[in-house]
Amino acid sequence: MTRKLSCQGKRVCTEQGLTDCDAASPMAEECNGIDDDCDGDLDEPTLENGESVDICNDENPCTEDHCSGVDGCVNALLDAAECDDGNACTLADTCVAGACHGQPLLCDDDDPCTDDACHVDGWCQFVANTGSCDDGNPCTVADQCLAGQCLGTSVACDCQGDGDCAPLEDGDMCNGTLVCDFEVFPYRCKVDADTVVECPQPDGPDAFCLASQCGPLTGECQLVPNHSGFSCDDGDACTMSESCQDGICTGGVPVNCNDGNGCTNETCDAAIGCVHEPNGEACDDGDLCTTGDQCQKGQCAAGGIADCDDGNPCTKDGCQLVEGCVYEPTDSLCNDGDACTIGDHCLDMLCVYVGLLECDDKNECTDDSCVNPGGCVNLPNDGGCDDGNFCTLTDTCVNGECVGSNEQACQDDNPCTVDSCSPQGCQYLFQGACTVQPGPGEGKDHVIGSVYNIDPNGTMGHIRTGGWGDNYWALLQFPLDGMPPTATKATIRLFGMNDNNNPTSMYFDRVTSAWAENCTWSQKPSTVNITSIPASQVGVWYEIDVTDLYNGWRAGDYPNHGVQFRSHGTSNNYNGFWSSDYAVDPSLRPLLVVEPTE
Repeated sequence: MTRKLSCQGKRVCTEQGLTDCDAASPMAEECNGIDDDCDGDLDEPTLENGESVDICNDENPCTEDHCSGVDGCVNALLDAAECDDGNACTLADTCVAGACHGQPLLCDDDDPCTDDACHVDGWCQFVANTGSCDDGNPCTVADQCLAGQCLGTSVACDCQGDGDCAPLEDGDMCNGTLVCDFEVFPYRCKVDADTVVECPQPDGPDAFCLASQCGPLTGECQLVPNHSGFSCDDGDACTMSESCQDGICTGGVPVNCNDGNGCTNETCDAAIGCVHEPNGEACDDGDLCTTGDQCQKGQCAAGGIADCDDGNPCTKDGCQLVEGCVYEPTDSLCNDGDACTIGDHCLDMLCVYVGLLECDDKNECTDDSCVNPGGCVNLPNDGGCDDGNFCTLTDTCVNGECVGSNEQACQDDNPCTVDSCSPQGCQYLFQGACTVQPGPGEGKDHVIGSVYNIDPNGTMGHIRTGGWGDNYWALLQFPLDGMPPTATKATIRLFGMNDNNNPTSMYFDRVTSAWAENCTWSQKPSTVNITSIPASQVGVWYEIDVTDLYNGWRAGDYPNHGVQFRSHGTSNNYNGFWSSDYAVDPSLRPLLVVEPTE
């Protein structure tokens, strides 16, 4: 995008021709609300040694600088911000009213024979002096510092009793009373250690600013100011630059908890200091290729990617961090928006086509044309047609398709045959034996007990016959809908389960009355015995030939109420089979296999 520059002028047409342009010459940018350098920006930062520098920067770390346009530069004085006063012998430098102040470095070796000071390079130096001192020896006088040591002139201090030591007393009530030491000969005066006054050290936040002293005239301890002007700590993590003043650690200024991160809220806790809690405010990550920037976990995170799609399929759309969206021409395929053209491709950033769309769908039941923007339109007609199907007699176009009607009838009503129509006519193909294997709710099976009702709903998953002094009889009924009308062979197949125990042969009965799967012993149906059948075995299929029974059912000689099994023995004798409710392996449920009569 071309920017309009501020340095504009005019040329006047005269008899001598056009005058020179009277526009001002570009100058160095200043903070005045004017585009001094004619680059289209007002009061922008200058570039020095490859770095951007604010034009109002006064190089004072204790001011906050910004340009206020026509009002000029504003250099706001800061308090509590950290700074560096350039003095290696100060600590905890802090801005106070726009100036950087530091606390002096403490250099104290507690030796009266040295003069203590901070070197200009920031380290402590201790220089020996020749001042007066006390070497702690009662047998010396005129104590004086020499080469960093406290030395005195020895005097006679022999004694025969404590009274002989009195002339050597210095009148100081704090350094102990002299007594005659009788433990070593010759006897000499020494300080009675029990009479030396030991003053307790100060404590609390002002301890560094106090010294515990003993009054020589009274022998009493007192606290006096110490380390005046030196840095101390008042115990409040939210203050800084405290110093000792009259024995109190005071004068601190609030710490500056501003971390310069717009994604944190700053507070201060007296115990731990600055606390920076992440917030969810909107922010700017400085990337023109992101949108919806928002603070997450204390960092400015992009909410999405800038949409640089210019809607032109013949440009390559991209984004650069500083410039934003950029577009380059391509030679790719495109869509010119006209559904009736083909071969659309990019040329000189335009989408052009090669030819027109062919709309013939080869369907005799549609009228074909092309309409923009929809493209091919294949409208159904109602003409005659040929569906190619021999088995339809009348073919007509319906809703764009050739629909045949008046179909050939190919149905022999035999569920065991597959009926179809072919170009040669109807075909009826046998598909082998017909099988029915009911699942839950499809067939009926139930166990009735003379004593215990073990299958109250006919859903326990197996049937059994037998008993142990009592009787269990099993009822079974297959649905016959859709089965062949006659059979050459019909077989009931049951799978022996692990409930078998001393199995015995059984009575096999035809049930002659209706029954329910929740019937009890007193409600058992009436039956007619057909035959006796052998005992079952565990884990194998058990087969019963019911051809005559099946044909009688299908012929209507008697209704299909199913069959009944009764064991010959009831002395702990059981025959067991899986029922139609068996869920573990449905393939083991009862089967009725019918081979239809051809």
